[in-house]
Amino acid sequence: MLPEFRLPCIQGEELTPAKILEKPSSLLVFFKRTCETSLLTLNFITDLVSREPALGEYLFLISQDSAEETTRLLQETAISLPIAVDHPGYLLSQAFDFQFVPALFRLDSSGKTVEESQGFHKAEFEKIFRNLIRENRLTQIPVFQDLAKVPIMRPG
Repeated sequence: MLPEFRLPCIQGEELTPAKILEKPSSLLVFFKRTCETSLLTLNFITDLVSREPALGEYLFLISQDSAEETTRLLQETAISLPIAVDHPGYLLSQAFDFQFVPALFRLDSSGKTVEESQGFHKAEFEKIFRNLIRENRLTQIPVFQDLAKVPIMRPG
């Protein structure tokens, strides 16, 4: 279940459980700027959102870096989604009790985790996003555009 929390977002908002729970299904994506697998995952997410912009409303990116490092990431990439910062206390990260980033948690409208993945696993990533798109009644699109460029797996 989703714990109580308030995380500041780089763009000036706050991420709270209420914002997540208003969605039929949502996806929390924990990452670190220094993790190449996190950057790979964020690139795939950015591509998906560019092809289906409404998907961005159901994605919650959560940085385990400082606000300064996270701001630097925004300057270096094409990420346009809000990013919450779970640093320095890592309270939300600890509540989800994962070992590796990127860590993805798809939640239902009650805040219960219904799917999760750590590191990058092509099949898991694809399944999570297909389910997220379906549960939120968005336009079905291919999760990956160029399958030849997608690794089957990459540890976090």
